[in-house]
Amino acid sequence: CVMGCRAVSHVDALAGCVRLTSLDLSYLTRLRSVDAIGALPLLAKLKFMKATQLDLSPLGGCPSLRRLDLTHAVSLKGWAELGRSLSLQMLDLQSYGPRISAAQLRALTRCPSLRALDLRSCKWFDAAALSAVASSAAQATPQAHLRIRHDGEGFRKRRRRRRREVD
Repeated sequence: CVMGCRAVSHVDALAGCVRLTSLDLSYLTRLRSVDAIGALPLLAKLKFMKATQLDLSPLGGCPSLRRLDLTHAVSLKGWAELGRSLSLQMLDLQSYGPRISAAQLRALTRCPSLRALDLRSCKWFDAAALSAVASSAAQATPQAHLRIRHDGEGFRKRRRRRRREVD
């Protein structure tokens, strides 16, 4: 966990951490490149809360990356390459600031392993965007089910869990 260090602008030193499975690089607002960690063989969970202007391209080739948290991120790029990931299962874009284009959304939902996409509190996400994402996901992997979480709807499993906690 490397959080809130304003002086950190690159993570090249982490390239040798080949046994790393989880990494939290939240609030590193000067970080622009993740080239060094894109090839970590065991990295399964990665978190970049409040990332700004980060290039996600190298993460598309990260062999074990299953969960990527980009909550409250702003102005990210490299969506098409991220959509080529063969391992990414959960992508959290909760409160992502700028609008993601239909082409970028289609690239993401074509990710063959993607099972859950969290778009809660994304002000730009509307019925038209939901329709585009759903149709793109169905065309890309008709046998798989992509669960999209947005302000009007949550994942069923999480709802059940919440009910149990309240009871």
